[in-house]
This record gives sequence, structure tokens and C-alpha cells, in this order.
Amino acid sequence: MNEYLTELHLHTKESSSCSEIPAKQMIETYKKEGYSTIVITDHCSKSEMDRLGNISWREKIDYVYTGFDIAKQYGDELGINILLGVEVTLQITDSDYLVYGIDKEFLYENEKIYEYTLEELYKLCNKKGYLLVQAHPFRDDIQLAPLEYIDGIEVFNGCQDEVSRNDKALEYGKSTNKILTSGSDFHRLDDLARGGIITEIEIKNIKELVEILQSRNYKLNRNEGTYNGKIIEEEKEVIVDQYLALNKGVVQYDAGNWTEEEINELKSKSLYNINKSKMSGSTYGLNFTFGGFTYKGDTTNASDIAHENIVTSRNQSVTPQSGYGTPKYSGWQILESEEKNGKIYVKKLVHAGSPENFVYYYTTIYDNRRVEYILSGGTRQTSYNTYQARDWSMYKDKSLDAKGYISEVHAMTYDEAYKIQSSIKEIKNTGGYYWLASADTNCNYDSVWCVGSNGGYREGYCWGIRPVITMTTGVFVKDGDGTELSPYILEKE
Repeated sequence: MNEYLTELHLHTKESSSCSEIPAKQMIETYKKEGYSTIVITDHCSKSEMDRLGNISWREKIDYVYTGFDIAKQYGDELGINILLGVEVTLQITDSDYLVYGIDKEFLYENEKIYEYTLEELYKLCNKKGYLLVQAHPFRDDIQLAPLEYIDGIEVFNGCQDEVSRNDKALEYGKSTNKILTSGSDFHRLDDLARGGIITEIEIKNIKELVEILQSRNYKLNRNEGTYNGKIIEEEKEVIVDQYLALNKGVVQYDAGNWTEEEINELKSKSLYNINKSKMSGSTYGLNFTFGGFTYKGDTTNASDIAHENIVTSRNQSVTPQSGYGTPKYSGWQILESEEKNGKIYVKKLVHAGSPENFVYYYTTIYDNRRVEYILSGGTRQTSYNTYQARDWSMYKDKSLDAKGYISEVHAMTYDEAYKIQSSIKEIKNTGGYYWLASADTNCNYDSVWCVGSNGGYREGYCWGIRPVITMTTGVFVKDGDGTELSPYILEKE
């Protein structure tokens, strides 16, 4: 049986200011990757149109499709089908929608289409037989579309510069009766061939694409593998998403979900504030508090939970204060190990991202030492115990702990972070800033440090925390290769 690959989400350098790859080069690379069809979905947004200056709307649309025109000509020469689509950013919600089935006349006729409401855009597309798909619905600041005004949901987005929370999108998409799509969201070579759909027939024109998507007779292509367009049958396939793009040292480990009782206990110790705004400073009253998470079933914060502005699972990652990155990873990985007698013995695990944030700003003398006391779980700076020390034991995997695998849990220290070798720097650099639970004893600074773009001493920020799991003696890798597809399975002698 033949299989054909179709890319559904791609941007050219000629037309989208955020893309780095010219249309001709893009066609060549996708041809080499075995794709038979590509849908060009360059941006139509207020910002893209405004940067073109004082020219007519028709001229602006012609510019937007410069990349498509080049790709179409070159695709015809190479024997690859180039189809027209568009990604519209609605100004009213600042959310992105992929439209399939269009021609240029559609955009010629709808000046400033980005000013439409979602309802208006959907009714227009529906009338013409086009399909409207919400792109990457669980990125930061994206509003989840009402299901009555969309035809489909992009449940896998391959763009490497963004956190699309594909596991969340897939889970949500499966709970609806909507069309599910996958796309690389190609901007640069790192995004190449990460998404799309797989069909038994070659899609040669936009009409056939719409019919295939409506029939749902296709598979979703992902960089990790493929998923059936209608249903996910194997639990293992769903678990894969938990680990996002981690490829080294991934461990099967489950720290569980937050409970209302656990949240209330932290509140009773003045250690918790949900910190939805992820800001710090004396005017916010958040100092020395942990947040970015809540219990599963918290109806008050249901919208923030859905968009993972706050999380409910201790395996997930939260975003720190604005401007300081977003962790790329969730799940757990090996921090320290030792190979002996043909076995890999695991000494420490670490959260691959950051499951919660901590706010610290200096207001009174010796706050720098008090924060170290809190983060270290009361093991350091014990003379400065004005506040309750944080207990990190909730990050134990209950199943592994019952088997005697776990010794203790703490927040990552300065020494642990800075002895990580450059060859495995991805373990250290999560993409977001996070606090360390101890100071650098080799310098003059008497306060906790952070890991970020350069690392170093800081104060006055709402940044992440990384729990570290110390294993008992004799825990080793029994199975798996440490990738997201085959995480390490632990055993104890």
C-alpha cells in the first residue's frame, strides 16, 4: 500500500517575516524528505500587513503570496504539489487559524480579514466550503476557540521555537468530534518534516485536501511517529507526549497530581500563592511563595488550567515570569548515574523542566539567607528560620517509593547545576529561568543563584524550581533506551 505525506502548516521567507527559509530551498528539502504535497500557510495578520506600508489591500495580498507563487512554480518542476492556504491571526483574540480550501480571490474580497470575529470568519468559510482549524490552541496567550466556530484542531505543532503543549492539544482534540490535524509550522530547518498527514492517495489539489480532512481517512504524522486521525488506541502512544522533545535520559517516573489538601497545607505555612500573573515585586505581596500550580478539579482556575498558565500535574512544566523563557520539557530524566558491571545505576533524577515557580525579592536584611533556608528544606542557613522551610517529599513517585527506590527529594542546588558537563547541557538549560536552592560558596555572593541565559545571582523574580530525586543504593536501568519513545524503566537489586 502506498503512503503519501502532506505538510499542512508552513511559512516561506518571502512572505512571512518570521520565516528564515526561501520557498525554493523549502521545496527542495521537503522533496528530499519524501513529501508529495505542501500547503503554504503564510501569515495574514495586522502586524504583517502594517509592515508593508501604504499600499493597496490587493497589493498586500499579492505580497503575502509571493512565497506561494515561487513555491508553486518550482514545485511543478520537481513534481511536488503546492497548495494554497493561509494562517489568519484574529486581532480580537490574538489567536491563529489555518484556513484550507481558499484561493486568492477570497482574501482580495475580504479586506482586513484579521479584524473579523471568529464567528464571522467561521460563517464565511463555512459558506464557501472551506475548513477552519485552530492552530496550536494551547500556546501561551492563545484563547481556546468555541467548538461551534471551528472545523478542526491542530493537535500537533512541530515549531521548535514555541511550546505548543501537543500532549494537551491531543487530549483535548480526542474529546471533541472535530477534525484533528498535524503540521510542522515550518519556519527554519529545525522544524523540517515534523508534522503533516499520511494518506493512501496522493493529494493533488485543494479540493482533494478538504475532502480527505473531512473524511478523516488519514494518519497524523509526528516527528515521533504516527497517530490515527480518529482514535489513539495504545496508551503508550499518549504517554509519549508527556516528555515533549526530550531525547536523553528520560525515565518513567510519575510524581502525581496536586491535591486540594496539599495546596491547603502549603497555604497554612504561608508558602503558596497561585501567582497567576507570574510577577514579583513588593507591591504584589508574593514574596517567598510558590505557585504556578493548583489542584486538579480547581473550577475557579479552569481556564488557566486548560491553557496551562497553571498546571495540575507535578510532571508538567510552568512558565516563569514574563521575558524569562518557557521550559521546553516536562517529565523526568537522569541527573547522575554510574555504569558498573554492565549496568547503569541511577543516583539522581531531576525534573526535566520546572513544575512550579518561586518568588523572591529582597526587602529586609538577611532575606537572602531566609530564602536559602526555605528552598533547602531547612538544611541550610538554619539560623534564619523566619519562614517555614519547604518540604519537597510530594515529588516522590508513590509506586517507586513503596518499593524502597527513593531516598529523599530536594530542590536543585548550585553544585548540582554547575557540575553538569557541557556535553549534556540540555539537562541544565531547560529554556526557562529557575532558582537554585543554595548559594555559590566559592564567591562573595551570599544568596541563592539561578540558571538562565548566563546563570548567576539574582533577586526580585518569579522563576522556576527543579526538584531532584535522590535514589537509594542499587537502583538501576532495567529496560528502555532513555528516549521519549522508550523511557528508562527502573529496577532495584
